Amino acid sequence: MFHSRWSRALALLALLIATLYVVASLYLPSSRRLVFGVDKHSGRVRVVASHITFLPPHQFYRLSFDRRDGWAQKDGFVRIESAEQIPVTIDYRMRFGVAGERLPDARTLVQQGWSA
Repeated sequence: MFHSRWSRALALLALLIATLYVVASLYLPSSRRLVFGVDKHSGRVRVVASHITFLPPHQFYRLSFDRRDGWAQKDGFVRIESAEQIPVTIDYRMRFGVAGERLPDARTLVQQGWSA
């Protein structure tokens, strides 16, 4: 009887973890955000467009950007040094789209993140 309770509790715990993993992997389309995943091994791109998209975290590097006029947009600032070693802060606005089905250097993106 004691063994049966532990088996049942472990089965329920495994079911709960699996359910949470699946729910965390589902992305809904949004008019405000452009979300896409890059396969960590092949570089294949999966865009969350018009239906719920499954992007499991062990397989896809996931990116989310503001959506402006159909394009992904990233605003921010970066601090660099000029040739004379003077620190300069630059504000930027970058708009881009994801063309094609595969990123050529996906491993750099996955290993170094967005800053790559």
